[in-house]
Amino acid sequence: MVFSYEETVFLTSQPERRTVTLRKGEGQACRPLSCNCGRLPIGTVRLYRGDPMPLDPDTLTLKTARLSLKPFSLRDADEAFSCISPSLTRFMTWDPPASRQEFDSIWSEWLTGAADGNEFVFAVRHRTTDQFLGLAGLHRLRSDSPELGIWIREDKQGMAFGREAVQAVLEWASTISHAPGFCYPVAEENVASRKIAESLGGQIVGHQSTPKYESVTYQIPRLSADRPAG
Repeated sequence: MVFSYEETVFLTSQPERRTVTLRKGEGQACRPLSCNCGRLPIGTVRLYRGDPMPLDPDTLTLKTARLSLKPFSLRDADEAFSCISPSLTRFMTWDPPASRQEFDSIWSEWLTGAADGNEFVFAVRHRTTDQFLGLAGLHRLRSDSPELGIWIREDKQGMAFGREAVQAVLEWASTISHAPGFCYPVAEENVASRKIAESLGGQIVGHQSTPKYESVTYQIPRLSADRPAG
């Protein structure tokens, strides 16, 4: 069976578009896209006009001016675990894993979700130094309101890495999800994280009490050529 797809290569602010024909099984595995957006992370996105093939997490990379985001893998486990502390998670719904074994069981589920194409947890690294900076999440991708999340290691907070990472995931997610927007739950007292949502056009749509804190949920609209990130 022959597929015709459009391949967009984001190497500059002006994407290069080309049309390619291939037979089923040729080329990299890709996910069907629903729209095209303006400013997007550097990388390759393919738009199928035939039967879709699932996204391959091993080939997915989002890049920004300072960051590189790739789906979480075994390579990231030691560094991620070492950064998780009670002070880091004070504004998270979860607490630090009690052991490395417990953490391994958690991130193993992330790999399953990525392989299924419904959940992506990205390891955020500095493009120049490759230093591990934190994790950015995109959950329930197939739902009407996928969820965005972020944490940055404590010694690298205050440098706008969180905002840059969330924007990268939002821009990419806006090309593969039909959802009109993305939810972003955050503790009321987490001012820095709330500013991320607000800077991306997020509006408060709900309040919730959790065992740890009072929280608010922002709805961040999807990005498009008509509504690029600020």
